[in-house]
Amino acid sequence: MRGRHRRPGSLRTATAVGVIGPYSEEGRVAGEWGHRIVRGLEAELATSGFHLANFSYAVNDTNALDKMVEKLDQAGNTLAGCLCFIDETIAGILDQLDQRNVPWVTVNRWKEHAAHNFVTHDAFKTSRLIGRCFAQMGFDRIAILSDALGSGRSTGDKFFGFLEGWIDAGMRSSAVDFIHSRTFEEEVGHDAFLRHVEKAGVPRAVFASGDFLALGAIRVCRELGLSVPEQVAVIGSTGLEFAAYSHPALTVLQTPMEPMGANAGQMLLEMAREGIRRMAGRYAPAELIVRESCPIPAQLLEREQAANVSL
Repeated sequence: MRGRHRRPGSLRTATAVGVIGPYSEEGRVAGEWGHRIVRGLEAELATSGFHLANFSYAVNDTNALDKMVEKLDQAGNTLAGCLCFIDETIAGILDQLDQRNVPWVTVNRWKEHAAHNFVTHDAFKTSRLIGRCFAQMGFDRIAILSDALGSGRSTGDKFFGFLEGWIDAGMRSSAVDFIHSRTFEEEVGHDAFLRHVEKAGVPRAVFASGDFLALGAIRVCRELGLSVPEQVAVIGSTGLEFAAYSHPALTVLQTPMEPMGANAGQMLLEMAREGIRRMAGRYAPAELIVRESCPIPAQLLEREQAANVSL
């Protein structure tokens, strides 16, 4: 039943680490992004004696939380901890885990000012670098193409990090347009960017909160006869495997997916072994991978990286 607590000493009987996340179209938790994080988690647990248990939910299921709680109770004392990909569908799951004395770590911060029990990447710092580079390259008008901001997501860090770098380099915030895309899918990003271009004109560069959104923007440019990157430079910010093979090859803010999973595994193992339930959140460094869609000159990038570190 709900609220059931683990028995004293139950960690000695634990055999599994749970992964709580939404189904993807591919039938895996959270698609490639989530799959690679889980792969990093699994590699970290390889010699620990724990195996992974998948606890999936459907994002449109109004009873997802109740169903998830039932699954957790069925697992009982076999759970050493859980890695959680959370959204509003299962709001409250962290409280349920706490009630059951199950250690947990979330992918990205579970609320805006969370300080503990999460793994994420330093999207703010790398986005700030992108803002500085765009400014130094003389781009006069920028579009941020982004899915929803909010807890459990890194989109806010990307948006506000970019703005800080852009403004710090002496540019005006009014030269940055925010284009909201309902989701991170290519088709939705394409349509949102096309509407913006038809209404407000063509920006000199696009910084997208995800790789699929960036591809949507590139498709609009292709349809309108705009050259990428000569007329519109484009940067994505996931670092999925296909980004290196798109046309043109996509410059990306590379999410360190496997290191995030490994950090989560380390945290869960330490919490399970030490009997603690709170640990400071961990940030993995995020790299900017320069490719054809936005060829930032090497000397400029090196100079701005040095400036970005000192900020």
